[in-house]
Parts: sequence; C-alpha cells; structure tokens
Amino acid sequence: MKEVNLLSGDIKKSLISMSIPLMGISFIQITYNLVDIFWLGRFSDEAVAAVGTAGLVNYLGNSIAIPGRWGTDTEIFQDYGNRKYQEAAEYVESGIKLNLLISIFFSIFAFFMINNYLNLFTLTENVRNYATEYLVIQIAGMAVVFLNPMFAVSYNAIGDSITPFKLSLI
Repeated sequence: MKEVNLLSGDIKKSLISMSIPLMGISFIQITYNLVDIFWLGRFSDEAVAAVGTAGLVNYLGNSIAIPGRWGTDTEIFQDYGNRKYQEAAEYVESGIKLNLLISIFFSIFAFFMINNYLNLFTLTENVRNYATEYLVIQIAGMAVVFLNPMFAVSYNAIGDSITPFKLSLI
C-alpha cells in the first residue's frame, strides 16, 4: 500500500489520486443496484417492487450510519496527520464500536417495525411477502452497512483510498 501524503508535494495530484477510487466506489454501488434491478426484472415486476419498497430501509440505515462516521473521522485524520497513531487507532476502535451499537439498535427497531413500515404502502400480497423476506435478510446484514464507513475512513485517513475501492468490488 502506498501512502498518499496530503501535507507535502503536489496537492492536486494527491487529491486526484485519493478521489478517483472514491468516485469509483460510488460508480460500483450504482452498477450493483442496476444489475440487481435488471436481474429481478427478469424474475417478476413484483420482485422489483418489493426490493424498491424495502430498499428505503437500507437508505435510512446508511443515513444513520454516516453521522457516526463524521464524529470520528476528523479526529482520525488529525491524529494520523500529527503522527499520533495510537490515538488514531483508539478513535477507529471507538467509531467501530459506536456504529456497531447503533446498528444493533437500528436493526432491532427495524425488525419490529417491518409490518408498520409496509403498511405505509398499498402492496399486493406477493409484493408484501417478497418485501418482508427481503427486509429480514437486509436487516440481518445491517451491521455491515454501519461498519463499512468506519473501515473506509480508517483506510482513507492513512491516504489509502484504493483498499476500500477494491473491497467494494467484492
């Protein structure tokens, strides 16, 4: 892994080398979503509708996970930049614990609110059943949604935006 030092050298080159993999991650996530919709569309319109309805819970989870990252990433970046590696590692650990705890609470809340959430929509019985199944699976994996930003910021702080990009390919 090559460390990108934003404190010395050509700042434009450093920022570009950091930002291209970050933009690539967004592109990959959009591509995954499109491929999912294309495959589900071959299965049935009801499956697409169910995933679209249930997908809002994932977006809500992402929205809740990001502020947990904001609270720690500034300290991680500053400590790493000041070569206070132990303090940076402690903030990483704290951020991971915080996001894991929030993900547990969110997952429990979301699980018990599945029916209430689906009642907000006028759904056929099949779409409701597909959406319920999808939500249960999605909620079971919600910890990954919450922990991913913390892992990414940990690598980004040391100037490595390539590793999170490679991990997003999986």
